[in-house]
Amino acid sequence: MSKLHFTTTINRPVDVVFSLIADLPNYSQWLSPSNLFAQTMQISDNPIKLGSTYLDKGQASTMQGKITEFQPPTRLTFFQTTQFKILIFPAGLDIQIQYVLERIENGTRVNRNTTVDAKGVARLAQPVLIKSIKAENERILATMKAYLETQ
Repeated sequence: MSKLHFTTTINRPVDVVFSLIADLPNYSQWLSPSNLFAQTMQISDNPIKLGSTYLDKGQASTMQGKITEFQPPTRLTFFQTTQFKILIFPAGLDIQIQYVLERIENGTRVNRNTTVDAKGVARLAQPVLIKSIKAENERILATMKAYLETQ
């Protein structure tokens, strides 16, 4: 299991930042597709709430997601899982993404804590997966910051 921590400061109020993160149906308005993210779909509730489910589709996999923590406007946690096979061997990936938002003088400190747990033979590829997941987390925060600060 790998634990990653990312942080940025966004010059917008905490409720505005939380609203963007919680607005799953409109991620495509601010987050362009990548190798790991293409679209969020089949969202069970709009607006989302504790227990809401969704699919997070990427180029190589589809993650089944669930909201496991929902405390507006400061905490939101997503749990995503996928299972697949590499040749004939079972593999899987569990990812937890926790946002902790802090009010600061000029806006919001965004803490994004990501836990990655590779299952089965996916453990062999974990260093490569972590590198890719790290880059995606950094891309998401940079894109979120740029988008919100130009609004």
